[in-house]
Amino acid sequence: VQATNFVSALVRALALFPIFALALWLFGRWTAIGTAILYALSPPWTGLGATTMTDTTFALFFYLALMAAVAYWRRPSRALALGTGLAFALTVMSREEGLLLAVGLVLILLLQPQWASSGSGSTGAAGSGGLLGLVRRVLAQAPWRDLALFAIGPLLGWIGQKVYLYQAFGSFSSA
Repeated sequence: VQATNFVSALVRALALFPIFALALWLFGRWTAIGTAILYALSPPWTGLGATTMTDTTFALFFYLALMAAVAYWRRPSRALALGTGLAFALTVMSREEGLLLAVGLVLILLLQPQWASSGSGSTGAAGSGGLLGLVRRVLAQAPWRDLALFAIGPLLGWIGQKVYLYQAFGSFSSA
């Protein structure tokens, strides 16, 4: 029990770093400080032990994935795309709800203004071929290799989780 409490407390403490970094990058120093204080004092996270272990690891990997995605959004590179995919894989391996994060983020990245604009000053679907025109521009200009690196991570994480569950419990579900 003591080792479980220590690991849970360590993972919870480590989650503070990506939470602080996200708030700092997106909203500024004072918001980051306030966010860190609120996270540290949040009642659901103050409980320690095996019951909160999956929640704390999910939170850590979830915020790491978000931090990697924001880093990619600020300065796109293949290394950051791969890091984001790996963070997504860890998120999905800790809890399957991480798949929703990955799908949502890929959709958001696909609809970024620089890929959705026609290049002639128009930034939306109005007057530029409607929704079909928007879809064509997005598909033609999106960084598919980077998005593939995003998407492969959660898929591999989900497969890894299922292999572990089958090996450990003889079933593909944890229930």
